Amino acid sequence: MTSFNLDALKARTRKKAAQLRQTAQAADPLASARLGDYANHLIRHFHPRIVAGYWAIKTELDVIPLLTALGQISDIRLCLPVTGPPETALSFHHWHPGEALDIGPYQTRQPFASTPAVIPDLVLVPLLAFDENFNRLGYGGGFYDRTLASFARAGDKVAAIGVGFDVQEIENLPLGPFDRPLDGVLTPSGLKLAR
Repeated sequence: MTSFNLDALKARTRKKAAQLRQTAQAADPLASARLGDYANHLIRHFHPRIVAGYWAIKTELDVIPLLTALGQISDIRLCLPVTGPPETALSFHHWHPGEALDIGPYQTRQPFASTPAVIPDLVLVPLLAFDENFNRLGYGGGFYDRTLASFARAGDKVAAIGVGFDVQEIENLPLGPFDRPLDGVLTPSGLKLAR
């Protein structure tokens, strides 16, 4: 498959996945609140010290209830990504629920760049779609793929868990050479882990 054909297929899949996510969000507006119920599952499986979340945009599941629960259960530190220029990796900066945030690219909210940077050991990753092998389809900017690859190159052991609705699981997800599988996916119905 040529790069052009792969890009076109991913674009069609993104459109379909965005519609699925929008329908799921409308049908279950309290889904994000239930993510906090899985804080203990994440702690038990990953024993994280620093967890990276994200500030939800569009119809992404909001992980702030989960981050808040993680911060209340133990002494886990929290952080959010700061998005740099295109073709760069994300950086992660310390954040605590309730702290003021800057406005980043794509209308995201992110910590101010002056806050301390950290290396998380567990990253919660937004997605448009995933498959049974925990491959992920994002918005196409490649930020998370570059970020996870840079952690691996640096020897940092970082687990990545996608966050989405069960209906976002799609068969035959189009994959490119730089797409990286996740370590699992968290949905409002539970945590699914790669073997």
